[in-house]
Amino acid sequence: MKPVITVDLCSSISGESVVRKENIIWTLGEGSRVIVLVHGFATNREKALEGYDHFLRNISKQSSHRATLRDYKFIAIIWPGYDHNKFINIASFASRVADAERAGDILAEHLSQCKEVVFVGHSLGCRFVLQALASMDPPARKISKSLMLAAAVPEAHCEDRSVYSSSRSGGPDQVVLYSKKDRVLQLLFNPGMRFARPGNSKAVGRTGGPEGRWSRASDTKLGHGKYWKSEVSSAALLQIMGIRPIEADRERLPSANSETDLIRRPKSRQDVVHLPTERHIG
Repeated sequence: MKPVITVDLCSSISGESVVRKENIIWTLGEGSRVIVLVHGFATNREKALEGYDHFLRNISKQSSHRATLRDYKFIAIIWPGYDHNKFINIASFASRVADAERAGDILAEHLSQCKEVVFVGHSLGCRFVLQALASMDPPARKISKSLMLAAAVPEAHCEDRSVYSSSRSGGPDQVVLYSKKDRVLQLLFNPGMRFARPGNSKAVGRTGGPEGRWSRASDTKLGHGKYWKSEVSSAALLQIMGIRPIEADRERLPSANSETDLIRRPKSRQDVVHLPTERHIG
């Protein structure tokens, strides 16, 4: 698989280059096929990259057609869903909803010339995905697919005539993996959303609803934080891409700290792409 481009939507990091807004298409390549990975709430950079790394390893070992994977560029998103102060982190969910929406708007501007876009979002990252889709021009939405894992988005926001209805943020293939055993969404989601947006209801990531909104919805029985590492998730993405998943082989994969990591921790100015914004996020 091709190297992963890390797109940082947080603040600039000293010593790393900033790709100008007008050059981002050059970085991705006009007419590119891209897979965009979006982490959830309360996830720092290292945790996000670790989750993405597990996910991509599973894709690599499950794919029955690796030549097809080489046609895609993988974009690892880092968005401001985390604070280093754990008390602020816990209490900031309501404000992070707006952060996810703004980050989705910003990324959508830079994907319009792609040939195909496949989004994979987890938890509050699914709101990022739906917002990006809602911000894309209709022709761009028609070539965009999405996989939503444990979506921390109210069912009510995805119903007809709502902000993320199929007419506003739909696509040719939208798959939801949910879990009725997700205790995080069961206990913490509604209290957090009450301060963020009106129209509360059960989370899509716990029910798979609303009925008829998605191309497919499957109950995984996974815990909220287990999706990036689960082969159920990677197999679902391969199916969206039209690739038959195969049974994982028994060959030992490189350790997460080896030099062959699919996602390399940023060390040079080529490793991280910053999308400049006219407003600060986070």
